[in-house]
Amino acid sequence: MTRLQLLAKFINRNPRNIEQIGLQAYPAGYGLDVDRHKHSFIYRANFERHRQYVEGQIEHYQEGIVLTASSREKQISGQLYSLSDISACANVGRVLGLRCAMAGIHFLQSINMKDIERSAHASAFFGALIESGVKFGEPQSTPHTFEVDPELTYDRYEIQHTREDNIE
Repeated sequence: MTRLQLLAKFINRNPRNIEQIGLQAYPAGYGLDVDRHKHSFIYRANFERHRQYVEGQIEHYQEGIVLTASSREKQISGQLYSLSDISACANVGRVLGLRCAMAGIHFLQSINMKDIERSAHASAFFGALIESGVKFGEPQSTPHTFEVDPELTYDRYEIQHTREDNIE
């Protein structure tokens, strides 16, 4: 009978894994902002339509832009009739979705479909991202408690204010 040896030290070589399983804390500090949903994300998709080309980007909240796809790229522009029409937007979305799958990015910040449906170009781009397997809406993060982190040295409790607390 062989004995199993367990690793004494585990090194996570995939830093994106923490984001996928929900242990990554979302950036906080925007609670009082009106547009706080725009700041609280891990990954976000940006779509830019210019006069002569279209461009899609995936932005990380710390590292900035991590993936791009543009109709100006030689491999994409050689397959398109026009670099700025609706089919170009859909194809750039398809390519960006494929690059997201290769990079291990499966979840993006949720989007407001009412704003996107106003533009046929944006709806083609985001529709192609959805067809590629990218899900809009990030998983909920796990709260930081003693069960998750045994080195946590305090318990959260509600502060019951009294009259003595109000010192002016």
